[in-house]
Amino acid sequence: MRFALTFEVPVEAGNMFEKDPKAAERIFQLLEQAKPEAIYAGTTRRFMILVVNAESHEELMKLIVPIWHTMKVYPQVDIVMKAEEFKAAFQNIGELVKGL
Repeated sequence: MRFALTFEVPVEAGNMFEKDPKAAERIFQLLEQAKPEAIYAGTTRRFMILVVNAESHEELMKLIVPIWHTMKVYPQVDIVMKAEEFKAAFQNIGELVKGL
C-alpha cells in the first residue's frame, strides 16, 4: 500500500539540521533507506511529506521510527490511492456501514 508520511519539523530540530552537516547527512541516509516515491517540502513552514510503499505495519514502522527519532518529529500517516483505487475501496461503503 502507498502512504503519505507527514513530518512537521520543530524549529530547534530544523536549526540543528541546518547547522550540523552530519545531521543533514543522516537525514539523507534515512531518506535513501525509505526510498520515497515522492518528497514534498513546505516553503512557509518546516515540514515534509514522503510518499512511500509498505506492505505491512512492520514495514511501515521501519520507515517511520528512524526518522521520528532522528529528527524528533511525530509523523502523520495517511493512505494514498490512485483515483481508481479510491473508487474500488469505497464502492461498497454503504454496505460496510449498515447497522452501525
